[in-house]
Amino acid sequence: MSKAAAGDSDILETVLWAHLRLQQYDEATAFAESHGMLRDPSTREQLRLARAHPLTMEMVGLTILPFTDDALSPYMPGISVKVDGHDQIARLDTGGSFLHLTRTQAKQMGVQHAGATREFAGLMSGTVSYGTTHLELGDIRIDNVPTAVHADRTIASAPIAEAFGVEVGPIIGTNILALFASTIDSHGKRLVLSNPDDPAVNREHQIMFQGPAWQPTVDIPFGLIESHMLVALATYGDRTMPMFVDSGLVAVDTEHGQAAVLIPLETATLWSLSNLKPKQLTTLQNSFALMSVSRDDGTAMVVSDRTWKQFGQWSGVHVTGLISYGFLKHYAWSIDFRRRVLSIHRPAG
Repeated sequence: MSKAAAGDSDILETVLWAHLRLQQYDEATAFAESHGMLRDPSTREQLRLARAHPLTMEMVGLTILPFTDDALSPYMPGISVKVDGHDQIARLDTGGSFLHLTRTQAKQMGVQHAGATREFAGLMSGTVSYGTTHLELGDIRIDNVPTAVHADRTIASAPIAEAFGVEVGPIIGTNILALFASTIDSHGKRLVLSNPDDPAVNREHQIMFQGPAWQPTVDIPFGLIESHMLVALATYGDRTMPMFVDSGLVAVDTEHGQAAVLIPLETATLWSLSNLKPKQLTTLQNSFALMSVSRDDGTAMVVSDRTWKQFGQWSGVHVTGLISYGFLKHYAWSIDFRRRVLSIHRPAG
């Protein structure tokens, strides 16, 4: 949702989305009205859509969706889905909310949208409006998925498509994964989904990442800012700091590979990474870790402090950067939204 008031908007939106997730539409409307949030057309439209078209889901058993075999999937995994009955390759991005389309994609699929506002996404600002879609993930059907429709270049789909020679389709974000017990298995090149309310199926899901093929799982607590922004504690050298877990960053060059983290210049200075320019990739000089999950071959992408501040206020939490797929792709990783735990499964050897 768009910003309601500087400094307070993130926590207001978190509370509003909590009401909506519980389908407490009267409470959500009253809360938004009492805090002046209904002045924003995108908030009004999203409330209207949630009340008129509540999200529902049908799934049975365990669903395994292989990653697509294309030039972009090693850097931003794609899976085959249907959006409003249209076959699409959707990309996984824990920096997003539910489902994200460009205006061109929405027009091609007949998705209606309204409530335009300015938001920051893909390291740039652009116009976003809102609608709903029907999403099929294998045998899973999710109806009335909240869908953000972006100006075509806002989510950087055109530059990525040009760089990798593939069309960037819809983007599936955190709030879709939160409906399930979800594992992005980068090692096995698959997305594994199960119903968290089905103990037998959930256990079948868990044992896929146990046994001699895997090292012991490392559980990492995370928090949520707004409705979808995962925050966990990371360590670089002797510094521990909160960072976003945002798998959608595609920053690659031939010398450094894919960036494991994105940091503002302020953080780069604290890490003694000097003489850097915005959008430059550099090799990290120390180990970068999530708890005991550590790598010595990390690469960072640097952005200006001004660009970093455009991400938002984050309710006063001083977030120092974001962890991206360049780090996460070495593992299988599960997201448990009930326990608020990110589980890292490391292949043996």
